[in-house]
Amino acid sequence: MKATDILWDVDNEEELESLPKEVDIPVELTDEEEISDYLSELTGYCHCGFSLSTDSPPEKNKADDGEKESKSDRFCRVAEARVNKIIKMVCLLGNCSNPAVYAFTGEQVQQIFTTLRDELDKAQKRYTQSYKERFSLSEKQSAALTELPTIVLPLPDGSRLRAVAYGGDSFPAINIYWDTGLHDIDGPICFAEYNPERSPCHEVCIGAYQSDKDDTTYYKPYMAERDLDEEN
Repeated sequence: MKATDILWDVDNEEELESLPKEVDIPVELTDEEEISDYLSELTGYCHCGFSLSTDSPPEKNKADDGEKESKSDRFCRVAEARVNKIIKMVCLLGNCSNPAVYAFTGEQVQQIFTTLRDELDKAQKRYTQSYKERFSLSEKQSAALTELPTIVLPLPDGSRLRAVAYGGDSFPAINIYWDTGLHDIDGPICFAEYNPERSPCHEVCIGAYQSDKDDTTYYKPYMAERDLDEEN
C-alpha cells in the first residue's frame, strides 16, 4: 500500500522539492491515523491529507519476520510522532504572529491559547481515567452506571444487553454491556464513540472487546468500514 497525493504542510514551496510525493506504507499499518503519524515521523513534516493506493505490493517490515510490536514500543512510536506533529503545528501557529502578514486582536489570541490549554487538560485527564477500560461490577461503579441514560434488552437465556450513554464534549459514546451474572465475563462488549481526533467524516468509531482481553480487539471508523464494503 502507498500513500499518494500527500499535501505536505510547508512554509514555502521550496521545501516540497525535498519531500516525497508517494510513500510505501508498512503492512502492519492499516489505520489512517497511524499512517498519518508514520508519514510525519518519516519526514518530520505535518500534512493536510493524503490518498491510499493498494496497486503496489507492501514493503517488507517486522511483521514479515514474525516480530510483533509491543504495546510499549507502539506507544513510544505513536506518541513521539504525534507530539512532534503538535510541536510543528504550534510553531506554525506562532508564525501567524507576524503583523506584516496577519492582523489579529488580543481577544483572538487569548481565545486561541485558552482553547489549546483546555484541550491539553482534557487529553491529560484521559491518561488517568478512561471509560474504555474494562469495568468491574463494584458497588461504586454499578451505582455510577445507573445514573447514566440506559436501555436494557432482556435475552431469552435470562441475561441482558444494556446500552449506556456517556455524554460530554470529549469522546461521547454508547457502551454495550452483557449482563450475565458471571463476574468473569460481565463488562462492555462493544461501543460506538465520537472521536474528535479522527479526520472529517471518520469521527464516529466502533470498538469491540473479547472476554479474555482488556484492550479492544477491534477499533475502526464507521465510514471506513462502509467504504470498504461498497468497494467489495
